[in-house]
Parts: sequence; C-alpha cells; structure tokens
Amino acid sequence: MQSSSLSRFPRELKQCQQCFKGDTHDHRLLACSKCKRSYYCNRDCQMAHWPEHKPLCKMTQEFREGLKANPAGGPSLADADKRIKRWLQLSRPLLGWASLHALTLKTTPERIRTHLLCINLEPKFPLDTLPKKNKEIQSAFRVRSTAVCRIDDFRNGLPPDYQITIDTAVNHVKDKSHVLEGPDSLGFTIIALNVDTEHGHLMYALPSGVGRSAQRLPPYYPDWEGELCRRIDQGRGL
Repeated sequence: MQSSSLSRFPRELKQCQQCFKGDTHDHRLLACSKCKRSYYCNRDCQMAHWPEHKPLCKMTQEFREGLKANPAGGPSLADADKRIKRWLQLSRPLLGWASLHALTLKTTPERIRTHLLCINLEPKFPLDTLPKKNKEIQSAFRVRSTAVCRIDDFRNGLPPDYQITIDTAVNHVKDKSHVLEGPDSLGFTIIALNVDTEHGHLMYALPSGVGRSAQRLPPYYPDWEGELCRRIDQGRGL
C-alpha cells in the first residue's frame, strides 16, 4: 500500500465527545466518571454533551453490571469489553482510514450522512488467555467480514439496546462539522464494530471525523478491505 495514502489520516487515539479535540501530552482528556467510556476536555464539554451522552452512559453502566463472570471461572465478558475498548483506541486511525475508502467519500461524499462501515471481528484468543499489553491487544483480533450498510437499515436490524448505541452515535455527530478544521470538512463517519466471543456478543459505534473536503481526500484505494484485514491480523495500525 502507498504510505502517502495512509499517512493523511489523523492519528488521535481519543477525542473529546463534545468538541472532538484529540488527546495529547499538552491536552489530556478526562473520562466520564460513571461509564469510563467517553472522554472530555473539561467539565464544560462534559456538561454540554450530557443530554446526548446520558442514555448511552446509563446503558453502559447497566451493561457493565450485567456482564456476568465466566461460570467456569477466569476472565469474564467484562474483561473482553475492556480489551476491545483499548483495541478501538489503538486502531481508531486505521478504522477511520478504512471508512473513507469503504464509503467512497472522495467520489460520493454524500454517503457520509447515509451509510456506515460495519466490521465484524473475532478474537484470536480464548477468554482465559486475554492479552494485557497494548502490542498484544492490537494483534488479538481478526476480521471475519465487513459491509457497507445504510444507517437506517443497519439500525432497524438491531435489538433495542444496540439501536440506542447507533442512535447515540448518529445524534452525537449531527451538526458537528463546524468543530473540524476547514470550512469544507465532510463531517463524521460512523463505524459499527461487532465482536463475537465465546461468552457473548459486543457491539460498538465509533464516530470518526473527516476534516477535509472530498477533493482533498486521498485517491480511492480498491483493496481497502484486504489492507484492513492484513493490518488488523498483524496488529499494525497506520
């Protein structure tokens, strides 16, 4: 793959859920004290985003409480959830790059508002051998399949709890384009991630900002799916 195409995607691992500023050494983000899942610059950003975050925050807390320990002993689904969230942080730039090409945003930028990229993952490890180090976590999954779906069709096929996850992500990115650099920014894509483990199913919705116009995006990469699969399998990000 041409490195010039890959290097153009921003490398933030975390983003403030209100203003979408990245986490850096000079600008550290703070996690929501209740769900530990959303990050903010400060209390002002957190309070401004609370009406949108509240339903997901509550659902996340209930979900965490409902994750039962492995009946056979050892790690639980909650342990897998922690590893997957860390994997998402490490893989955000790669997933965002894939969504640019999967949705063909350079030639059909309007799809950013109507479609999403769905990635189905499976862990390479059994839950009793969960990886802990970042390098191990990053190479602990493989892609089972990918699909580009209309957001409405994808949402309607989900159970109610997962519909809330998609609704929250959609509402979260509406009218947020002004916070991205450049007047011609496309907005935000949504990446849906499904993970099947031996003890249950987990789903996540990841917004990814596209802070440039369609004309300034890298050329379409036809083998984006193959490159995505290889990089995830090998534990290589962007």
